[in-house]
Amino acid sequence: VGGYDALTHLLSMAATIENRDVKAAVVRAMWNFTADDHMEVWDYFDEAAHSEDRVVASAAVRIPYNRLNAPSRTRLFKILAKALNHPVEDLR
Repeated sequence: VGGYDALTHLLSMAATIENRDVKAAVVRAMWNFTADDHMEVWDYFDEAAHSEDRVVASAAVRIPYNRLNAPSRTRLFKILAKALNHPVEDLR
């Protein structure tokens, strides 16, 4: 499975995953879809970045900047700016 089919599969799995390590792995797998203009990926990153689970939130804010095009960098910066107000102090 590759391309958009893989993304669709990841997004459908993401809604049902309860294990924090698996959630973090899904976030990291979605890093491969940041260059494409898939807003649902960025919505998932935004949600994950505000998780109270350190493992999940950390995976979302560690998206490799050098992989991103200009619009994706802007999206990442917005997520990081919001993360500065994270309710869990260790995650700010």
